[in-house]
Amino acid sequence: SHLGLSLPSLSALPCMSDCWTWGVHQRLARACGPEVTAFVRCCGSSGLDAREAWRALPLEAAGRECGPEQGLSAQCVMRTLREANFEQCAKSIESALGDCGADEAEPRRTKAWRCAWQARNFARPLDQMIAQASAVGGWPPASPG
Repeated sequence: SHLGLSLPSLSALPCMSDCWTWGVHQRLARACGPEVTAFVRCCGSSGLDAREAWRALPLEAAGRECGPEQGLSAQCVMRTLREANFEQCAKSIESALGDCGADEAEPRRTKAWRCAWQARNFARPLDQMIAQASAVGGWPPASPG
């Protein structure tokens, strides 16, 4: 460039996306490690594929193996995304975490989880997180700091 600045080439843009994905994955892993670890271990002891069960709807389905653990993990993920002020899915996540009657809670959580799993939102970091947790059997507790 004529100002001596070099701009990233278009081929560098996927790395930027990968860096964002990795950052979100790390934030979620730090915040939700214990919940995701419990889910992964439940799946392992139940003979389930954690990566497949992670996306299942509805969340916390009664009678489904590891449904409660999945629900707690998903709730932690939604809380963490809300606290990080991500714009994607903000309204549905806020609604899912808000006070409502039991009959309204499940549809709201399902809508938020479905939104989070859309490719343009958080599908990649969510998939990376559960893939890593499955590969290593979860995470050790986060250290303070």
